Formats: sequence, structure tokens, C-alpha cells
Amino acid sequence: LLLLPAELRLQIYNHFFSSTPFTYGKLNQMAPASNHLAILRSCRLINREIDDSWLGQVLFAFENVTDLLNQLSPAPRRMIEQIRRVRVGSSPLTQSIGDGQETTYKLPWALDLIPGLYLDTLTVINTDGPELAYENVNYLIRFGSGWRELHFITGNSEMLAFPRRSIEHNETTQFQWRDPQPSTWIRDLAFRDHVHSDAFVKIYRSTQSNAPGSVMDPNSREVFEQKPPSPENSEFFGIDKDAQLMHPDEIGKELLVIVRRGKDVDISADE
Repeated sequence: LLLLPAELRLQIYNHFFSSTPFTYGKLNQMAPASNHLAILRSCRLINREIDDSWLGQVLFAFENVTDLLNQLSPAPRRMIEQIRRVRVGSSPLTQSIGDGQETTYKLPWALDLIPGLYLDTLTVINTDGPELAYENVNYLIRFGSGWRELHFITGNSEMLAFPRRSIEHNETTQFQWRDPQPSTWIRDLAFRDHVHSDAFVKIYRSTQSNAPGSVMDPNSREVFEQKPPSPENSEFFGIDKDAQLMHPDEIGKELLVIVRRGKDVDISADE
């Protein structure tokens, strides 16, 4: 390796670390990155050439929000600022605050607890029900920070098909329902990042039912859009389930929501 030109060695380091996941939690579907940092101890020249650049090349993968916060929130800011790729399960962190009370940190708000986060890509694997999945995407688009591009993956299509449901909260009844997507999310992101910022939201849906991972393959997915209702019928959208998406032959198709923030927008978790 040391006989190669320095430029070629840097390319090799980049390729090596870019294919390296550092996993926290079970995440049985991903291989651990044991001993991958041993290359830093191989010789002083390689250590000096790589330095901290590996932080921006490896994938940090967390099973849930709890693992994410446990590992990154106490880390030095100079380290956090160099991380570029994170993959995390959506399951929130729930903590007891005494007297039988609990507080919950859902992903959009948990990211605010990691100052200096400036990701190129945040990949979220949904592990929650359809309503919470929809809420997470909604809040990440409207308020989320610390990432330039979001990839939100669900194992089925129910996130865009569930009927309106009532939620009892503090002796009041609140309703949760869907809006037509991605048009509503596009509108919300344009309002946040400005219309001419090149921000975008796109939804892909797998063409195969019950085929895990198929939505990540460009050959087995298609762009998905829900047709907005006419203005006089807009208040009725989402009250009932989407019968087409909830059909037994259709519900098992994965969704991939890709969100890209505007090019000149400050995405830091300190905004």
C-alpha cells in the first residue's frame, strides 16, 4: 500500500471506510465493523493521512433513537461535526421523570440534542405504526435539522393509507389524519426553505409486495403521488382509509420518502 501514490492511497481509504458500517444495537441485518480502525494503527504515515477523515466516510447505524443519543450526544462536538452518514431506527426514547410520568424523545426532536450534527444523509428505518411514521416525516420536513438529505423507509404502504383516528390527550380529543402526499410536504418544505431553493420531496413505492429492500432498487420501484382533492372536497381527504393502498395485494409495498433541503439553507442542529 505504501508503494502506491498518495492520491491512490486516499481513494483506497475512502472506498474502505465508505463500505464500513459502525453498528450500535442489534441491527442483525448489518455486519459489525469490528477492527476496521486497526488500519489507523498500522503505521504513522497511514494514521496521518487518514486522520479523522474516516468519520465522514463510514456509516453510523443505530437500532433506535435511544442508541443514537447514547452514542452521539456525549461525543465531542468536533467529532459530531465530521459525521456525514447516519442510519437509525425510528423507535423513540422514553424516559421516566418520576411520579409515574414519562417523557418521550421522538426522532425529529432527538436530533436537536446532538449539537453540531451536519449530515449529508440521514436514513430512517421506520419501526413504528403508520400514524407515528407519518408524524415523523411531517415534523422532520417542517422542523428537522442536522441533515441535508432524508431517506425515510417504511416496510409497507400504510403510512399513506391509514384512516383518520381520534387521540385522547389531557381530557381532550385530537384527530390525526393524512394530507395528499407528496404535494403537502412539498408545500411545507418550500415554505420553510423558500420556493427557489432547489429543495424537493419525492416518494417512491415498491412495485413488489412483501419484498424487503425492493424500494431501494431503482428497477423495482416507481414514483408515487396522491392526487389532491378538489378544493370543495379537501376537508374530507384522509377521513377514510385509502382502499386501493390498503388492498391485500398492495399494502405490503414499501415506501421511500426522499427529502432534500435547499442548497443555501443552514441545516445545522443549532439553527
